This record gives sequence, C-alpha cells and structure tokens, in this order.
Amino acid sequence: RANGHDRAAKRTKALDFASSPREPFPIAVPTDRLPIAASSLCVALPQSAVDVLQYYAWLPKSESTWLAEQILVATCRIHAKGRLQEVFPINELRRFAEINPPCFDYDVHLVDSTIIHFRFLSLRRTTVKSASSRRDFLKTTTAVTAGMIAAPNIATASRTNSQIMVGEKDLKFEVVHHFPQLPAQYSWQTTHNVAVDAANNLYVIHEGQESKKDHPSIFVFDENGKFIRAFGQKYQGGGHGIEVRKEGNQEFLYVAAYQQVKEFAKLDLKGEVVWTKRAPKESDVYHADEADNPTKVWGRNRFMPTNFAFLPDGGFFLADGYGAFYIHRYDKDGKWLRSFGGDGAGEGKFNTPHGLWIDDRNPAAPKIVVTDRAHNTLQIFDLEGKYERTITGFGLPANIDKQGDLLLVPELKARVSILDKNYKPIVELGSDVERISADKKNTIRGDEKQWQDGKFVHPHDACFDNQGNIYVAEWVGTGRVTKLKKVS
Repeated sequence: RANGHDRAAKRTKALDFASSPREPFPIAVPTDRLPIAASSLCVALPQSAVDVLQYYAWLPKSESTWLAEQILVATCRIHAKGRLQEVFPINELRRFAEINPPCFDYDVHLVDSTIIHFRFLSLRRTTVKSASSRRDFLKTTTAVTAGMIAAPNIATASRTNSQIMVGEKDLKFEVVHHFPQLPAQYSWQTTHNVAVDAANNLYVIHEGQESKKDHPSIFVFDENGKFIRAFGQKYQGGGHGIEVRKEGNQEFLYVAAYQQVKEFAKLDLKGEVVWTKRAPKESDVYHADEADNPTKVWGRNRFMPTNFAFLPDGGFFLADGYGAFYIHRYDKDGKWLRSFGGDGAGEGKFNTPHGLWIDDRNPAAPKIVVTDRAHNTLQIFDLEGKYERTITGFGLPANIDKQGDLLLVPELKARVSILDKNYKPIVELGSDVERISADKKNTIRGDEKQWQDGKFVHPHDACFDNQGNIYVAEWVGTGRVTKLKKVS
C-alpha cells in the first residue's frame, strides 16, 4: 500500500546505501500474483519486510522485482506480533543459498521440513546469478505456499535454520522451546506444571509473584500455542500443580497451591471454583493454623500440596511435597480418607514426595508411583499405600505422566526420561545433566543466554498431549514451556 512504501522510503535514510549508484524506488507486486489467503494480508506486511524490498531496490529493477516476488508470493499469513510468515521448502532455500550469496540473517519456525515462519534479523546486499534458478525457485515456492495455507502445529528451531531433534527410533521429537507465547500484558513467573484437556488445549500454571495479585497464574492455549484465556489470580505466589480430569461428560481442573496459599481446589475449565480444601485436620499431621489461618511458613507440620493422582472410583491422591511429606487419599467429593508416608530415609518414607501418578499398565495390579525427589528415586506402592520397592538412578524426579505403556518422568537435573513397564529408561530427552549439575549456584536458570537449544535446564513437570507430543514446564526464572513434537 502506498503509505507503507512512504514510511519505508523515510526509513531508508537510516540505512547505508552510500555505495549504490541508484536512488531507491518502491517495489509493488500486484496482489493477484499472490495466493488468495496471502492477498488479503499483503497490506499488513511488517516494516522489516518493506525495508528488505527497499534494500533490494538498489539492484537492477528486474532482479529486485524478482526478489520481491520471492518474498511476497510466498507470504502465507502474518504473526500476531507483526512478523512476516512465509512458506519455503527448506531444501530449496539451501539450494538457493548455494547459488547466491546469503541475502539475510534469519531465524525460522518449522513444520516437518518446511519453513513456515521467517524473521529477518539483518540485511545483506546480494545479486541473483542464475535466471534458471530464479524460475525454479519461484515455481517451487508458489506451489508449496498454495499447499500450506492451513499449516499444522508449529515447531521452532531457535537461531538456526535446521530442526532440533531429540530422542531416537520410535521416540523421536522435534524441540519447540518457548512454544506458547503470552499476550503482552502477562509474563511468565517461574513456570511449574502443565496439563492437556480432551480438546488438546494446554493448561500452564506458574508460581507467580505474590506481589502481583491481579496477575493470573493459570493460562490456556490451543494446540498451536495460541492464547485462549487466563485466570487463577488467587494462586499467585503459590501456583504449583495442575491436572485435567473428565468426570461424566464434563472436564475439571485440579489445582494445588503452596507457599502462602496452602490449598487445593477443583475448578471448571473456565476457572470457576467447584470446591476448595485446606490441610486435613483429621490427619493429625498439621499445625492448627494450616487449616484455618495459613501463612507462608514452612516445616514438617505445614501443608504444602504439590500434585495429584486420580483413581478410577473418582477419588484421588494428593502429595504434600513441600510440607509434611505425606500422601493423602480423598474420595470423589474431596473428603479426606487416610494418609501414608511422612518424613524419612526411604522405603515408605520420603524427602520431598513432589509428584505421583497411578501406574495401571498392569490392570490387575495398579500401583502408586511417587517421585521421592530429594532421594533421587521413585517409590512404588499398592493402592492401599503399602510400600513395595524403590527405583533408583534419577536426578531429582519431579512428577509423572503416563500414556499407553510409557511413563514420563521430568527430572529437575536437566532431562526428561521415558520409562518402560519395568521402570527402565527407554530414552532420555534434552539431557544437559553434567553442565547443569556443575552449576552449584543455580545461575543458569536465571540467565537465558546460557540456555542451549535442544537442552533442558530444570524440567519441573511434563505431560503427553492427545497426539503423543510432550509438553515440558521448567523451573526457570523467566519461565519456559517447551513442546516436543513427535516425529516418529
């Protein structure tokens, strides 16, 4: 559009065109040359893309017009933040780069092996050498764009033009760091847990800062990472565990909060509270204030609930992972029934029983699996809470999820493990154990510049979605939720 070119012309004064013999001229590519879906969005081209077109106006007109066509013909849609999104076959891009000098620095988002998001970082001057390569490239990009208007789930390769893969054989995943993006008015404040509903929507709870009382602690995204809604201000400063459970024809959220909140609750998927509970007085475990007047006090007689595990009869277990170290059993209405565990050296006793799940992979003999985090073990119990055995070899295991025959265990010491029916690791994902373990002062978790693509820092929770993908929430200062997109 004309005013877009006018603004671009003004901005070109700030760019270095001193070596060029020509004055810049606007480049206009008719929208009838674009795919239909792109035509309606052409007017929304971000300034960076317009600047690129102005930059290439210094080339001979035929060459610069062709470059404009490559950018605009491939335009598919515009990102919410105003960044140009394009569709290129990655092999064609690489071939084009071999024929021609690099045109620009960039980062990309990928779907399978196709680029669907392209963000310009800096510009470089170049010329186009081969007419045949221009025709071939234009033909390919146009065809691919038409077929990719409705793009599947996005996967990200941060600061690189190739996919980052983890895993092996049948458990191979593409890594998408920072998968869900919050609207500008919100910020991540130590992401804690993740859950998925029947529609494959993602629920994320962060601990939040107690001082930001009007900030939500629970955020909902669709399977493409698009923000849907937020709620749960009352959990700010203590948001921790979250699970989705279907009861009859309706799904509900179960939320556990520690620190100054010290309660657990059942909510509908929009955040409306069904019931809220505090420390079970009848357990005779807790200080009297924990049920009636909780404050931000820690100790073995304090209530700091962390995570849930659900039973087929509608009841559930609740782990007091940071307080008294007990596992509490409740009926379907949230009535306390009994407890097991407590502080101790293992074999039925715990040091931070942070997470748990029901392992029903053997339906005849289902088990309770508890992550005894500070002991670096899993403990196995029958459904009555009778201790059976301990599984060693973990690095601060934080929680558990199950899908089919696979048990998923995020470990705070920088990896996510998938276990078989015998609790043996099948694969370790995103492991950075040695480097993170050597960081005794936990400086890496607060410095994003030290995070490495394809590696985890402190996985605090993980869950499967309905398609076998995995979401990982990390205990890092600025929050991070990664999607591991299953590719095999």
